[in-house]
Amino acid sequence: MKTNSNFLTLFLMFCLITNSIEAQLIFEKTYYEFDLPNITEMLTADYDNDGDLDFVLTAPFPNDLFFIEYVSQSNVVVSTISEDLRLELMANLDFDQDGDVDIIGSSPFEDTAYVLLNDGNGNFTPQELSLLDYDSILVGDFDKDGQEEMAVGVSNNLRIYSFTDGNLNIKNIVSSDITFGEPNSIDALDYNGDGITDFAAIFTFRGVYVFLQDALGYFERIEISDTGTNAKRVKSALINDDDLYDFLIYDSFSGSTKFVISNSSGTYDNAKIDSELGRNIFSTFADIDQDGDIDILYVEEEGNSLYLNQDGLFEKTTYSTEHEDGEAGGIADIDQDGDLDFFIFSSEFFDPGLVIYNNDTPPSSTINELPASIKIYPSPTTDFLNIETKGALQYDVLNLSGQRLFSGEMINKKTLDISMLSKGAYILRITEAEKMYFSKIIKL
Repeated sequence: MKTNSNFLTLFLMFCLITNSIEAQLIFEKTYYEFDLPNITEMLTADYDNDGDLDFVLTAPFPNDLFFIEYVSQSNVVVSTISEDLRLELMANLDFDQDGDVDIIGSSPFEDTAYVLLNDGNGNFTPQELSLLDYDSILVGDFDKDGQEEMAVGVSNNLRIYSFTDGNLNIKNIVSSDITFGEPNSIDALDYNGDGITDFAAIFTFRGVYVFLQDALGYFERIEISDTGTNAKRVKSALINDDDLYDFLIYDSFSGSTKFVISNSSGTYDNAKIDSELGRNIFSTFADIDQDGDIDILYVEEEGNSLYLNQDGLFEKTTYSTEHEDGEAGGIADIDQDGDLDFFIFSSEFFDPGLVIYNNDTPPSSTINELPASIKIYPSPTTDFLNIETKGALQYDVLNLSGQRLFSGEMINKKTLDISMLSKGAYILRITEAEKMYFSKIIKL
């Protein structure tokens, strides 16, 4: 399935984009001045196991790595991890399987990769890996065995690794047979609904491809879009109502956010968002309003905005025209109150620093405090979590970035096995009788 070649604006082509008159979400902005140079990537997790999210930032020029501890909204502390290690394409993972969040990164000038091993208190020790510098990375439980794996794009292939006792083990090599193109970004999905993990990848100068995996671990390549791009990020999502996966792309070369949307003829159409406040210098994708649809954090040279997906109609709200111009950011539950916040690192010359937008949206008619009829225990817990209610409900376990880890349905009582999760904080989302509830759970 290939795309039509013309790029049109979403407003003309799909009527997907509107400007909202009234913000659907309310955010409180907090600016922390840090004169850190050339920040290009940020990760967030509870690295020091104190129950609060922290940040790791990389600055390739010079070769610096920084750690920002989020103690409270009024207390944020920065320290240096390394002054001589350049890492790109970083990802969180528990490499040595000790329950702490480690970090992997590619080091292109050394033609290798490193893991930053965490001692559990947010102190990191670099360790070189037997892995070439890579073009893209994705971490997840792809074979659903309760253990993390990672998929990396190297040359024109995808390679799937597991890690045991601090060692990398190659599990599969997905040969793309694509020449003159590297996989710049990877996403995992179940494209054909068979319950087996497939992969989507976007290749430089070639476009978007899906690699369908069968029960024996063999892959079939499907071409989705033949439009070449230098994308930094691809995300699969169900945007329209045809039950076929669509794709959102952030292209750093053209400075634009693009869509590859399935149409009624079984092919795909290309479209992009037209910037209104300067070049689009950063975008990322997550379900920030937690309604089941993927939304867009959209950073321009002169504004920070959200495009909220309302049943396929994306509504733009600009939340600030100050402290913008940031190449790094993300979406996570920073204050751990059950809803998702967003953050960027502003590279403004006179006002550089971390900007956090805390979600202060009042509960709606569909998002409510957990009623007494629903009991969730114990928390903290090491292995199992019990849910008790009277009747039927649906549950989703989310990480603090809003990513759904697993879900299901239950009647009266359910015991969830969460032993495979790394220790830290998670969100349990309960849907009952068209009402939605959230509960924070702690995995020890």
